Amino acid sequence: MRKVFGLLAIMIALTMTIGAFAPSQIDLYNRGVSAQLASSDFDAVISLRNDPAAPFNFVTYDGMGRAQITVVAGGNGLNPASENYFDHILDVFNQGMEPYTVTITSSNPRIQFYQCWGGGSCSRMAHSTTYTFTVASGNTGVAGLYVDARGLSGGATITANLTISAVNP
Repeated sequence: MRKVFGLLAIMIALTMTIGAFAPSQIDLYNRGVSAQLASSDFDAVISLRNDPAAPFNFVTYDGMGRAQITVVAGGNGLNPASENYFDHILDVFNQGMEPYTVTITSSNPRIQFYQCWGGGSCSRMAHSTTYTFTVASGNTGVAGLYVDARGLSGGATITANLTISAVNP
């Protein structure tokens, strides 16, 4: 009996030693977690707001704290059969400690985005339904908005779902 007991003790010690260095997976259940949401995008690590250089205030928040863009220039809407460029409409501010790559995607080809810089310059010719840029910590990325109303009659509404993602590279 003593030999068997001694052999069993050696095998258990060997298993514990090997287990410490081998790849493993441990599932821990019934753990608590909490993640506080900001009261609006403005308070988040990546915030969406009106660019101070924009002549109109197009970015507002819905009742759930999500940013939305509503364009009604001068209260009358856009001209039918027109192309419209709104420079510096959206300011994406990085309040985090690391850079983020931001992608804005529009579900409607009539609503697109383009790059703007400080000092008022923009790249209007390069508008797209997917616009990607990098924002360093403590800095902003600025987007312009292109709306294509060509071929539409007065009273029409152009809508799109926007997806805005921020990824730490």
